[in-house]
Amino acid sequence: MFCPECGKEIHPQAEFCPECGKKIDINPETPRETSAELSPPAKKYSKFLIFFLSFIFLAILAGAGFYYWQTNLQSPSPSVTSQPTAPQVSPTPQPTPTPPLASQDKINIISASSTLVIPNYDYSPEKINDKDTKTAWCEGKEDTGEGEWILLVFNQPIKIETLRIFSGFGKTEELFMENNRPRKIEIEFSNKRRTTLEIPEKFEITSFDLPPEVKEEPTIYLKLTLKKVSKGTKYNDTCISEVDF
Repeated sequence: MFCPECGKEIHPQAEFCPECGKKIDINPETPRETSAELSPPAKKYSKFLIFFLSFIFLAILAGAGFYYWQTNLQSPSPSVTSQPTAPQVSPTPQPTPTPPLASQDKINIISASSTLVIPNYDYSPEKINDKDTKTAWCEGKEDTGEGEWILLVFNQPIKIETLRIFSGFGKTEELFMENNRPRKIEIEFSNKRRTTLEIPEKFEITSFDLPPEVKEEPTIYLKLTLKKVSKGTKYNDTCISEVDF
């Protein structure tokens, strides 16, 4: 126990404080202090030590988190690090290929006056605008096909300034010569205007600029009528591989 006057630790049975001489009032009915009550300073020091160690642990944890954030989240990813561009070597000149056809989503319906039907082969009208010059629409008449036509109907009226046509069967040059090739095609528009195209006999797409009076007015359809053909060396079928605009 401790002296109530000076705080000096004294014997539990002492009647006077040996330090300051204060008389100690001993009440027999007052319970004696336990050993735990005799050492409050040690308990205070224990609480302070726990608080100090907790603070140190939290500081270390916060520092580790900040370091991880700096090194992993702020550093640029290796996958996006710019690399020096290697010097470009000029390639050996190659023959200029046929330019790809433009994407078309304007056509609603394609129909034809006739279609060649052969088992396991497809020469349907849709082949005229499938972006593949190795396929073709072929008319189905027994003669040369002059007078046969194919009709392209659009989703809405559009202005057409240029037509691009692959006249003939473009799968191979051999088939190109073996089948009939259109040499003259009449183009009809929904305003009933017409223009005739003279087709050169080439194994490639040919572009045609349409007359000014045709370019100015939108049209809802194009009708291509075969007016003149070159005879094939083997087959009497006239084909058009592609029409684009």
